[in-house]
Amino acid sequence: MKKLSTLLALGLFSLYSANAADIGTNIEQNFARGTTATLTGLVWYDENSDGIQNEADHGIARIKVHLLKDGDDTGEEVETNPQGEYKFENLDANHKYSIKIDRPKNYPYFTIVNEGDDESKDSDIQKDSISDEVLLKEGEVYTDLDAGLLCVCKGAIRIEKSTNGEDADKAEDAPVLKVGDSVTWEYKVENPSNLKVCNIKLIDDKEGNINCPSTCLDAHTDMTCTKEGIVKEGAYTNEATVTGTVEDNNKTVKDKDPSNYYGGVTKIDIEKHTNGKDSDTGSGEKLGVGDKVTWEYIVTNQGNIELTDICVTDDKEGKISCPQTSLEAGESMTCTKDGIVKEGSYENEATATAKDPQGNETIDKDKSHYTGVSACIGNFMWLDENLNGVQDAGEPGVVNIKVELYNATTNTLVATTKTDSSGKYMFCNLKPGKYKVKFEQPNTYLFTLKDKGSDVKDSDVSKSGWSHVIDLEAGEKDLTIDAGIYCECDDYEVNPDSYTKQSASISFVSSLALLLFVILATSTLKYKKD
Repeated sequence: MKKLSTLLALGLFSLYSANAADIGTNIEQNFARGTTATLTGLVWYDENSDGIQNEADHGIARIKVHLLKDGDDTGEEVETNPQGEYKFENLDANHKYSIKIDRPKNYPYFTIVNEGDDESKDSDIQKDSISDEVLLKEGEVYTDLDAGLLCVCKGAIRIEKSTNGEDADKAEDAPVLKVGDSVTWEYKVENPSNLKVCNIKLIDDKEGNINCPSTCLDAHTDMTCTKEGIVKEGAYTNEATVTGTVEDNNKTVKDKDPSNYYGGVTKIDIEKHTNGKDSDTGSGEKLGVGDKVTWEYIVTNQGNIELTDICVTDDKEGKISCPQTSLEAGESMTCTKDGIVKEGSYENEATATAKDPQGNETIDKDKSHYTGVSACIGNFMWLDENLNGVQDAGEPGVVNIKVELYNATTNTLVATTKTDSSGKYMFCNLKPGKYKVKFEQPNTYLFTLKDKGSDVKDSDVSKSGWSHVIDLEAGEKDLTIDAGIYCECDDYEVNPDSYTKQSASISFVSSLALLLFVILATSTLKYKKD
């Protein structure tokens, strides 16, 4: 019984070990399959030159195939087997791969590329001997990167199409042409075989039938056909297809070749703003003289190709510094310039220039305006002879009296002046803000009644000579801040309830007049008391 148990245990252990080994192998295989990829395909002879693998076509052995990874030659190469197959294994996944074919002398040309709708039956080799790229995923086995070759011994026809002299088969190699310019396509049709080809027809999928010098080509001869057009905007691809009949065997031969250009629109736009306003016309915003002004120059590439050598100038402010000198299609940037507001109407014009990749220049201009206005506070100090607080006709101005302007927010002195020969004063070139005016009080004079009439004709100061707070806007001229004064000797008439003393200025009056004044004043006070 013990022996049987031992045998069973050994059997289970062996089974476990075998399974474990298989599991390890599977894990290793799965790991390899998950992180690497395989690329394989066929190099074949296109018997009827139609670009599609048919039953009559066969693989070609001993063709050297090179491997490219992300566009670079890896140095790895293989030869096709007797069936024309090649294979590259254990490739790093998540990379783009392509192949390059060494053409033998008896198969000097590739057949039509990407013909038909079946990827497994077409040829993927371009005329530069390099295939399209494929992105290999983890564990993938890609089998459809194939190459069809042509033999010149049975007749063939080839076409090379160029745009303005450039063989731009791929869109990334397309020349940039200016929209509206002329474009010339050249179609070089070649018979590389040893047999004569006739009934040659050339069709462009966008430009239609193309006229050629001849409909036949002898062995190893060629001809060039041309077509002219006008450059259209954006990416433009047209493909030429040439067909012919081999004279000896009546076989139809065919070839295709695409060409590309990019119709470039070269257009720059500039929009000029003054303090954030697009003041293209008119007098523009009113700005305070002496204030800071900021011009913004918004430059936009309104074309579809990159612009370089961008330069912005202002006819009044000179060259404008910008954050960059190139803009991609649709890209914008903002350049700025600061200045000081000048008085009166001000117009300046901005100019933006740039170049496209072909050196074509584009230019745009834009004007902007403002009106520099001087913000001022004034206006008049007068002798209020009739003591009514209003400037009446004939009442004189007070000359050479100090007037001070204060910032009402910080209570700091801003400027000082004096009344002129007519009693007027003025503070100008002021920034927007809150202000107060302080009038000097002449000796033996008091300030008259406040706010007894219109703003233009009344007195605006307190008994201590301070005006109310003036909220000054940009360019505003407030010429209503006036101050009326009267002699202290008349205070009993202006302020009878608070009158306490007479002015010392009475000393200029005669003794008799003084006596009469005292009697009259005493009688008046007594009368008011009674």
